[in-house]
Amino acid sequence: MTECEVEKTAGYTDRVEITDGPHGQRHVVLTYLQGEHAGIYRFVGGRLKSIERSPDAQVQPPTKPSRNAKKPPAGTHQAVMPGVASDPAGPPASR
Repeated sequence: MTECEVEKTAGYTDRVEITDGPHGQRHVVLTYLQGEHAGIYRFVGGRLKSIERSPDAQVQPPTKPSRNAKKPPAGTHQAVMPGVASDPAGPPASR
C-alpha cells in the first residue's frame, strides 16, 4: 500500500514524520492514536513496510445497533416445518 491508500483507509492524521533514509529513499511514519486502524505505519520509498499496534492507542470497540433500529414487520416470514402441510385448511374437500 502507498501512503495515500493508508490515509484513505485509516483517515486523517496530524502525526506525520518524513525523513531521508541512508540510501536516499524517503521514509514516512504515519501514527494513528485512536480509531479502528490505530497504529504506527512505516513506509520506505512510498510503500508500506510495517505496521505496529500503537501502545497508547485507544481502540474503540465496535458499536452495537441502536435500540431504535428498524425491524422487519411482524409476521413477514413464516417458519416451515418438515412434514407439516403449508395449507392450514388441510387437504381439499372431496365432492
